[in-house]
Amino acid sequence: MVELLVCSAIMALLFASTLMALVAGKERAARSSAQIEMEEEAIKAMSLLSEELSESNFGCVWAPSDQFLVFPLPRTLSGAYTVEPTGELRWSILVSYRRATRYGRDYLIRQPADVADKVDAPIDPQLMTPVPDAAFFSSQPTPERLLARGFQRLAVTPADGSVGLELEVELVSGQRTIGLELRSAVWPRN
Repeated sequence: MVELLVCSAIMALLFASTLMALVAGKERAARSSAQIEMEEEAIKAMSLLSEELSESNFGCVWAPSDQFLVFPLPRTLSGAYTVEPTGELRWSILVSYRRATRYGRDYLIRQPADVADKVDAPIDPQLMTPVPDAAFFSSQPTPERLLARGFQRLAVTPADGSVGLELEVELVSGQRTIGLELRSAVWPRN
């Protein structure tokens, strides 16, 4: 009888340890999957931001905080380059990259604004009336695009014709917090 109790206790311990290992493996797989998604979103966001910023003008990049960046693009809302008959680029849109809370999470979002009446030179956002801040872009009819979940910071550092970018995102998965910081340098060429 005692042997049966000892055997049952040993079997229960083996079963419990096997169950704990399976649960831990499932949690790790879910955390790894979430981390991969976060990294992919952040890399895609930084790639798009770098590409668009390289098409802009260095003197017109405006970053009033580490949560907001605005710059002009020589494109239409549909994404086509616009060129005047004189061969000059037509600066048709402003693009904002900013923090916004959607679905209970902080996101880095991208939203363009059509300012096609400003034609001749790159648009300096700091000189516009009204100032193109978060309220300005929120009132625009153009759709916003959610780029990266867990957005924490977008630091913009202009220096010698280049713009340094640092993007930080963070993911809470279970009891762990996973952070990612991406850095890039961009040389606006227009």
